[in-house]
Order: sequence, then C-alpha cells, then structure tokens
Amino acid sequence: MQRFAQILLVAWLLAECNPHAWGQSPAQLQKAGQLYSQAVSLERDGKIPQAAAAMKQAAALAPKTKVLANYKEQLDALAGSGLDLHALQAPKEMEQSIASLAEYLASGAKNDRDKARLIYRWITDRIAYDVEGFLSGKIGDNSAANVLKTRKAVCEGSANLFLALGHAAGLEVVKIHGFAKGVGYQPGQKITKSNHAWNAVRIDGHWHLVDATWGAGSVGDKKFLKRYRDYYFLTPPEQLIFSHLPDNGHWQLLEPPVPPSEFEHWPKINDELFALGISAKDVRAKLQEPGFRDLVDPSRVAGPKVTVRAAPLDRYLKTGRKYKFQIETEGFQEMVVFIGGKNIPLARRGSVFEGELPAGKGDIRVSGRFFYATGYWGLLRYKGE
Repeated sequence: MQRFAQILLVAWLLAECNPHAWGQSPAQLQKAGQLYSQAVSLERDGKIPQAAAAMKQAAALAPKTKVLANYKEQLDALAGSGLDLHALQAPKEMEQSIASLAEYLASGAKNDRDKARLIYRWITDRIAYDVEGFLSGKIGDNSAANVLKTRKAVCEGSANLFLALGHAAGLEVVKIHGFAKGVGYQPGQKITKSNHAWNAVRIDGHWHLVDATWGAGSVGDKKFLKRYRDYYFLTPPEQLIFSHLPDNGHWQLLEPPVPPSEFEHWPKINDELFALGISAKDVRAKLQEPGFRDLVDPSRVAGPKVTVRAAPLDRYLKTGRKYKFQIETEGFQEMVVFIGGKNIPLARRGSVFEGELPAGKGDIRVSGRFFYATGYWGLLRYKGE
C-alpha cells in the first residue's frame, strides 16, 4: 500500500502538479514526496522547525514542483525564518537565569516582534503544564524564577515567565488575568472568578495578545499533552475573545468590548475554524442568529494552507436543502463530501474545489485526500436532520 501511494505521488506530481516536473527523475520525485509526507506529520505534531527542514530537502529535490516550494515557504514563515531554531537551541548554561536567557534569546532578534517570538517559542517548548498541581489545587511557587528552575507551571507561571523575560529583553509586556474556556468549561457556565492568565506585548506601538500556556499544548487524560500551537502568538483580538475574557475590558483590545453576558452565552468555539480561514466576523454573526444551536465541527490537517471560501457554519443541516461548498487548497488531490454513506466529489478547478449538494440525514463530512496519501483527512463535520 505504501509503495502504491508513492507511485500515485509521482504520477500526480508529473501529471497535475507541474508539467515542468517532467525534467526531474521519478526517484527524485518519490524521495521529495516521502519528505513531504514526513513534513506534514512533523507539522501536525507541532515540530515546525523539523518540518521546515524536511521541506527544504524536498523542494531541493524537486525545485520545479510548485506545491512543494509553496509549502516550504509556508513552513519557513511558520518557523519564524530561523528564529524558532535559535530559541530551541538555547545552551543550558544560558538557561540558568532570567537575565542570561533573555540575553541569549534577544541576541537572535532584529526587532521587538522577534524578541517576543523567541521568548514565546522557548517557553512553549521548555515549560510543561503542572497538571498535578492544577488537579489537586496545590499550586506551588509560580514565580518566574521558580518556573525557569523547575520547568513546570500553571498559566500564572508561564505568564510570569513571559513577563520577566520580556522585561529583561527590553519589551513592554503586561500580564492579563481573566476567564478562559479551557479544561472543565461547560457551555453556559457563569463567570464568577478569573481562572487564567496570559500576556500582552507592545510591538511597533500596538498591543498584541500572547498565550504561551495554550501555545505549549493541552491537558487530556490527566496529563500534559505537549503540542506546539503557533495560533496563540499574536492572536487577533477578535478571535481570542471567543475563548479569553479579560477582567479588565481594555485588554480585549476591541472597540466596543464584548460584554461578559454575551461571552457567557457563546458556546465553546473551536479555534480551528479560524485556521481554516473562516472569519471571526462571520462566526459572531452566526452566533447572534435566531434559533442558532451550534457551529460546524472543524478539524485542522497539517500541510499546505486550506481556506474555506464557502460552507455552512451551522452544525445542523436541513435534509434535502442544498448547501454550497468552496474550498481552496493546493495540497489536496481530491475533495469529497460524505453524504448518505457515499463520498461525493467536489469539482476541481485549479486549486479550488466546489459544489452545491443537498444534505442527507445523519453524518455529513467534508474531507480531502493529500496527493501522497491513500486515506481522507476530515475538515468539517455536520449533522443532517
């Protein structure tokens, strides 16, 4: 099966991806495809620098193949153009104090944004969430110095460390307290007190939001699941507000700020919607519609960027009613909608897959197949009724 998938990859690269690929040998294209597959897996696991390195090799083997070159550029941008590697390769002797670590990290920066990025990337890699302390309620010393020493913290500690490193590196940083819809949150839950801490950093005269705790991973099955998320570095305020409500409305960085009563009314929203290109404005408008029940259930695959140009945002679709789908991506060979037990392909026009299909009863899924793979990767899930 693996050999067959590799043959499919080479055929697709030759026939569809770039006609100029005919100038490259099948062996080169096969190896490039293997590296591409490796890069996608690494990105999915949050290992961005390693994924970028794999794609650098793939693009070098097949330089005339546009999809590989574009994905390499995407990963390079995500990795911070080498900044991440500087943070991840911090020498142990430079990690012994706030001052020495900040000095090392700042040495790889050209501007304040770089400094913030390096600090964020170091914390998200080196600091594990203190699940035991969180679950037991026995939270220890979460000062910046102790977090640096123990490499363990709850959100307060990670925010303290970002604050301390930022100040030591010459950044203007604040710590924000508020309520976040994280572990244990139930839809409709009343906000009675703060339960989270994150940061804001001033770059080029403007404040930006950062959550190094959520960027490092998540809590599941009573343990910390390390998985880097780039999303929580300089998250757009209009997106972060769906999960983070500051005690001080000023730090929403929105005008006008969202009232706590509206925040409470919102369901817990999967931020993967925004990774798929769905706007915060459209999500908020959908939440305010009469009769709204729930949002579509998204998932995020690694690989070349996927942008949902058109798709219903409601989780529940009316059987028999037609819905339009338009999804743009160069990373998929095929895009299908699973309805009534069948995969119905969307028409492909270049890098855009589109179609208008009637909803059936039961599960409805929009999925795609990467050109190197044999299985399908889910993107959007609905329920027809």
